[in-house]
Amino acid sequence: MGVWAFGRLGVWVRAYFATRGITGANRVIMSAKDSGVDNWWDDPRFNDPSQLPVVVQFSTDACVHCPDATLQVDAVAKTHQFGWHVDNAFTSSLAEELEVHQLPAVLVFHSVERYKLYEKLRGDDVTRILQAECPPRFVNDIDF
Repeated sequence: MGVWAFGRLGVWVRAYFATRGITGANRVIMSAKDSGVDNWWDDPRFNDPSQLPVVVQFSTDACVHCPDATLQVDAVAKTHQFGWHVDNAFTSSLAEELEVHQLPAVLVFHSVERYKLYEKLRGDDVTRILQAECPPRFVNDIDF
């Protein structure tokens, strides 16, 4: 069980990313209410000039399926391009605004007119969704 022995998801997520050298520049844990905006889509997380999709992963300490979802998002982040943020579904005003009820949940935001919330993700759902919604990374693995 090793890595799953962490009792609180927040501790597990921080430990997971710390062991992989992923910093806040690549992934941010914050609540939408911390940003002080009126409309959830005006949050600075959704105004990235790169025009890449923004993925918000909703989880809680009590969610037993959330650590697997985190592993899947991390794996897809190596092959596809998107901004990644993690919100605690219990404290996030964004989760409340979007009426997130079943975890793990992922919001894929392209624009105000084009976004989708996926809930109750099981198995390889997270991988399939992100691979379909996000553009692939250019990988140059050719030896010269």
